[in-house]
Amino acid sequence: STNAQKITFKSLYGSDYKKLELFTDDAEIKNGKVENADIDIFYWHLLDQFWAIKGGVNYFYQSTRTPYWQPGIGLEGLMPYFISTNARGYFHRGSAKLDIELSRDTQITNNFFIRVGVRGILASKTITQGEIGRGLNQMRYTIRPYYRVMPGLNLFAEFERDQYYGAYKHMQLNSRQHTTKNTLTFGLAMLF
Repeated sequence: STNAQKITFKSLYGSDYKKLELFTDDAEIKNGKVENADIDIFYWHLLDQFWAIKGGVNYFYQSTRTPYWQPGIGLEGLMPYFISTNARGYFHRGSAKLDIELSRDTQITNNFFIRVGVRGILASKTITQGEIGRGLNQMRYTIRPYYRVMPGLNLFAEFERDQYYGAYKHMQLNSRQHTTKNTLTFGLAMLF
């Protein structure tokens, strides 16, 4: 059991159709030190009321590896049945990596919701220094019940299961890391 803080941050700056997006998903801080961060700095362009395309650079940092920059492109939007979609592609040292996240919020009562999500990461080539394995690298499953205290302020509990596969799983085993990880998070989500 390890205590850590996780930060997910998304900010859009600019006009209605063209924005600068700063996005980090689950940056982890342990004992006051950043353990890992995956930060997109993308130009974001709205195609219609449901979809946007984006492109720019990604900064990938893990305390045990050399950090690196990689170019990236993406598509973000809302599919039928209100499935939130965020698909991003990156290119690093000859390996193309695809990161797809899907989630859906279901309203149970007036202020109580449940979000379920899945995330998959795939790559075309193994790059050991970049923590990238050929084929399916990771699947992440989440369930997040949350209570809306007021518009823009939610209290939540989240259970997350990470499962590693293929070449990436072998990298984890070789560095004596776990090949599955279960995380329970309690937190506050703010929208402003």
